[in-house]
Amino acid sequence: MLGRDLEDLFPGAEPADADGPVVLEVEDLVVHPGGPAVSLQVRAGEVVALAGLIGAGRTELLETIFGVRPAVSGQVRVHGRPVPRADTTAAIRAGLALVPEDRKVGGAVLSMSILRNAVLPRLPAFTRAGWLQRRAATQAVRAVVEDVRLRHASLSQEVGHLSGGNQQKVVIARWLIGDAPVLLLDEPTRGVDVGARSEIYRLIADLVAEHQVGVLMASSDMPEVIGLAHRILVMRGGEVVDGLDRADHPDPAQLQELVFRRAAGIDSPSLQGGTP
Repeated sequence: MLGRDLEDLFPGAEPADADGPVVLEVEDLVVHPGGPAVSLQVRAGEVVALAGLIGAGRTELLETIFGVRPAVSGQVRVHGRPVPRADTTAAIRAGLALVPEDRKVGGAVLSMSILRNAVLPRLPAFTRAGWLQRRAATQAVRAVVEDVRLRHASLSQEVGHLSGGNQQKVVIARWLIGDAPVLLLDEPTRGVDVGARSEIYRLIADLVAEHQVGVLMASSDMPEVIGLAHRILVMRGGEVVDGLDRADHPDPAQLQELVFRRAAGIDSPSLQGGTP
């Protein structure tokens, strides 16, 4: 899936603005007791990918940033404002959005309708005295499902009856209701067929280019990392060990080799000029 196939699958991404506003800042975040401190930044209109081998700590880092896991120490900021640790409600209010690795466990409630799934993160905005304000919810959800080109019979259709790709679109669409300047994506196309993958990639690219969303993505799919990311942060043992700018490495095959070598802790003598 490198070379011509990679170019066909992924939309062409505009270079990120290196001087754009920082929407997400992680400073000295320690996920596990005795573990390394992680610091990183994501700018508006930029996709930053976390790459590494199995067990590198990508999912744990995303979940800690979002507050699913309690951090030992460190700070997360959105638009410069601190986000309380281990508080997902505060994270959502701050503008963080998480699409988890397993949509069937942490992403969507398959037995619930598209409408109710889509409003779950913003439920207080669509309820009054404990009752769902269906008209307002329907208007908001209908707009976002059109944006993501969701294939569905109606908003009352159960999410479990949708294809894997459309289930994932529901999980992404729910965050488009309201302000979410930072999107955390964990394996965004796992279990999704190739056709739906291409649509999800274009959706992500549109959010980044048109709405200036900042994306921090964890993926074990190397073509996905190379095809979407402006920058790649290589993780090993819970630590960010290297940062690679895709613009500095135009050859996808060489970039892939470099990422694997960095992730495995192997020097790259064959890639002359490849070390940033």
